[in-house]
Amino acid sequence: MNQKYILDVGWLLLLNDLKIAPEDALSKAQLPESMMRDHQLELTALEYYRLWESLVTTSGDSSFPLKVVQTISSEMFNPPIFAALCSLNSFAAIQRLKQYKPLIGPIKLSITEELSNRRNDEKNTVITLTGIPKSEPLPIWISLFELLFIVHLLRMGTRERVIPVKVEVAHDLTSLSSLDDYSEFLGVEMESSDATRLILSESTMQLPFKTVNNGILQAFEPGLAIRLSELGKSASFKQRVRAYLFEAIAGGGVSMHTAASQLAVSTRTMQRRLKSENTSFQKELSNVRKDLALHYLNNTEFNSLEIAFLLGYDDPNSFFRAFSQWTGLTPEAVRKSR
Repeated sequence: MNQKYILDVGWLLLLNDLKIAPEDALSKAQLPESMMRDHQLELTALEYYRLWESLVTTSGDSSFPLKVVQTISSEMFNPPIFAALCSLNSFAAIQRLKQYKPLIGPIKLSITEELSNRRNDEKNTVITLTGIPKSEPLPIWISLFELLFIVHLLRMGTRERVIPVKVEVAHDLTSLSSLDDYSEFLGVEMESSDATRLILSESTMQLPFKTVNNGILQAFEPGLAIRLSELGKSASFKQRVRAYLFEAIAGGGVSMHTAASQLAVSTRTMQRRLKSENTSFQKELSNVRKDLALHYLNNTEFNSLEIAFLLGYDDPNSFFRAFSQWTGLTPEAVRKSR
């Protein structure tokens, strides 16, 4: 399995909030510091697992996965997670998370239904977590984080204290010193089992999301879908670059080098292939920024400074100049005309 998983600038900022230096965690995981490029990490599944183990070791805290989850907010930009938050309800969010999860971590979500023990006319949703590849068991710290994160995601979207019907972990929990902390967060005691599962009630799955936003979904899902299908073997190289940019642009660290790395080509090859399609990396970056800027102005309440940040501009004035070149107008003029 050669697939790489990206821990982007959002993760690095999160570690900073938790007072953990990424370099220390890499060292303890026996991973070279040179892996960190343009404020992001690209890891194989096994490297991903090792890094998680080292993060817990570095923190010296068995409740580290819980503290990570509690640090995550809806403002932290990660396109697959952002897409889930923009869903209509819990059911749609879980389906999107299942669909896009392989883009951000070596974890697979399987979703089934079972009859509720409380009412025979109700069905519970069972979310089972396994590692990628399946032959690699999901480490306990990742299992705990993913279970808590799904619950946290539903709480962020619904603005309600979602409590699972049952939480099962495929590990022995008797020696977990912070077990009570996890159970308090979840609202239900975790149980050791033969699989890692989160069981949610039918009423929970029907809860509407207060964060629903179809406009945002329309902007990001095409790019996510292309990347999910390995960036589309039938797609043009230009489309593949645009797909990467749509996902990465607001996550920080967008550069020709990172784009080429993600597309598994050299920067020279990328430049040559884009030139053969009568375009360039800078031109496509500008086009994607223009499309997203118009989307934000027409479909959201983000102000111009926030949009400049989302588009990866360090200086808002650079955004204003670029927008004027694209449209001949100011961002405020476009918003007033919507």
